[in-house]
Order: sequence, then structure tokens, then C-alpha cells
Amino acid sequence: MKKIVLGLICLLCVSCATIISGTKANLYITSSVPRATLLVDGERYSNISLPCSLAVRRGSLPTTIEAYTDSSSTRVYVRKKFNPTSLWNILLGGLIGYVVDICSGAINKPANDHFELVLNEGQLLTPRW
Repeated sequence: MKKIVLGLICLLCVSCATIISGTKANLYITSSVPRATLLVDGERYSNISLPCSLAVRRGSLPTTIEAYTDSSSTRVYVRKKFNPTSLWNILLGGLIGYVVDICSGAINKPANDHFELVLNEGQLLTPRW
């Protein structure tokens, strides 16, 4: 009887998207320039070699990525979409797990995970740092 109760408690506390997908998403950034300064949601990464990979919190999506060189800059927006992995909570009966997925941000994932930053000469944005 104890094993059945323990098994039911485990099933009710499953947070599938948090466990399987994690709370961070990797974004892959490429560009025609070899180095740039990146600003991701207010956090500055100076003189980064491109291409690169950045880990962002799923809960903070949508994310803004800005890239700056001496003579050009650009901005892209990382939009979010629903992470279907969290539906396993409904199948397994885990209301608590679904709430955990919502709180951890794992219920979201980036709509795209590869971004090509096009830096045109003379096109400058005002840096926000």
C-alpha cells in the first residue's frame, strides 16, 4: 500500500517540461562579422566571437538581442511559443507539475533558436547600456 501511495505522489508532482527541457534555452547566433558586442535583455557581453551560443532563461522570453560593432548595429526579438512537453503533466495528472512548469518558465520555448544578425554599415542604434 505504501508503494502505491508513494507512486501516486510521484506522478502528481511531475513537472515534465522543467525536467526534460530545462529552465534555460540555447540560442545560436551567427553573423557576417567576426566579433561584436551583444546586449541580451540588458546584460552586456563585450567583444564576443561570432558564431556563438547563449543560454537565456525560458521565463524571460520574449528576449531582445542587440549587436553592436564600431560602425553598425542591429536588434532582433526572440519570440516565445508554447512548449508541448508540459502537456505530459495533464496526461500524468500532475497539476502541481504544471504549476511548477509555469513558475520555472519551462512552459515556453523560443519560436526560433538560430539567429542571423545582419550588421549593415552605417546603420546605428542607440546603445541601451
